[in-house]
Amino acid sequence: MSVVTLQIGQCGNQLGLEFFKTVAQDVGGVGSRNERTQKRYSQMSTERFFGSTACEDLVARAVLIDTESKVTIKALDDACRGDAWHYAQGACYTLKHGAGNNWAFGYITHAQQGLEETLNMVRKQVEACDWLSGFMPILSLSGGTGSGLGTKITEALKDHFPQTPLVSVVVWPFTSGEVAVQTYNTLLSVSHLQCASDAVLMMSNDDLYHIVTKRWSIRSTSLAQMNAVGAHQMAALFQPSRSKNGTMVQFGDVCSHLTCHPQLKLVTLRHVPQEPAEAVPFSNHTWKALVASLRRMLLYQSTSDEGMGSVATHCANVSSILVARGDHTEMLDVQPLFSVPSSRSAFVPTEQVLSTWTSSHRFLGLCKSALLANNGQGCLPRLETTVDRAWHRFTERAYLHHYTQHGLEEEHFAQAFIQLEQTVEAYKQLGNL
Repeated sequence: MSVVTLQIGQCGNQLGLEFFKTVAQDVGGVGSRNERTQKRYSQMSTERFFGSTACEDLVARAVLIDTESKVTIKALDDACRGDAWHYAQGACYTLKHGAGNNWAFGYITHAQQGLEETLNMVRKQVEACDWLSGFMPILSLSGGTGSGLGTKITEALKDHFPQTPLVSVVVWPFTSGEVAVQTYNTLLSVSHLQCASDAVLMMSNDDLYHIVTKRWSIRSTSLAQMNAVGAHQMAALFQPSRSKNGTMVQFGDVCSHLTCHPQLKLVTLRHVPQEPAEAVPFSNHTWKALVASLRRMLLYQSTSDEGMGSVATHCANVSSILVARGDHTEMLDVQPLFSVPSSRSAFVPTEQVLSTWTSSHRFLGLCKSALLANNGQGCLPRLETTVDRAWHRFTERAYLHHYTQHGLEEEHFAQAFIQLEQTVEAYKQLGNL
């Protein structure tokens, strides 16, 4: 039941590193008072995300991909420094120069140079798995390597392994702007990933930054801290858990429960409690309070657990997954999540609106924690902003020559606009069904 992770670009490698650190920390801590339960949880987690050497060292089932070596070298060094796990030898692909924040450079030029070599590294990881349960590419939407090359690799994975669940983890750029062409890169990436992925887990730099500064009360925010928040959300979803009928949840269940429609694949994650590691020993939450926090966040379409003001946003949803971890999960009452106004579309059967997964393991030492994975209209503001800004630049023909010089024609942009506008319209129609 192994998952092969692909860390693509600077953001993908940094977030992927934090994800494996988080999983190793969760497995290495005392998460259960029952020794047998703890051992079983650790075994299932390590089998999913790690392999092992003859010396029983944990080796991440991952391929590191970047067109500049400095990021991957740092990730390899950081993993070895902790002694808990490391990356596999020969599972790192780099070039001598980056993609210059150009989606076309990564998608076409770099892909022509290194796609087959990258796929060979992936095949090697797959062959080492007893049972492949999925792929998890991690990439940014704003740059050139992560978004361009990452999108091409994701499409190639779907072509070569069409029956294997593929969940892409993408990071939306800051709204204020990181690079001048980020709206183009985001438009092109999302339009392609919608087709190539079975589910797209969306994170936003704005949201991650807000959680660190407001909820963690850290003024000088670093990328490592933001990535730690994102990694906690990912691990809270994918670490071992059981469904309501007691069966072990598989990686592909995220897709089967959340993304039943080919145009509705965008998933938002919300995790509580939102507090730094230093506060965990003093954490004492109730399930009622955590569910109330998630309900409030869903009602106001916020990823941060704080006062949201007085105006609620009534968004229709396809479906949600609640993952509860910690003590006394049998006392969990999810009914408040059903009482969110306009929370579901009429075409979704009641029994599929919310799936509840649980684990008695104390995730990262928290006595109780909960994650809500939601597919619904909450993604619309970000999608519409991206389309509007990209269209404004496109009609002015701004920066188009940077893309056409690498072989990306204007018709490709037109198709991307059509694809994303269809996605926007599909989400808008949820409220009318």
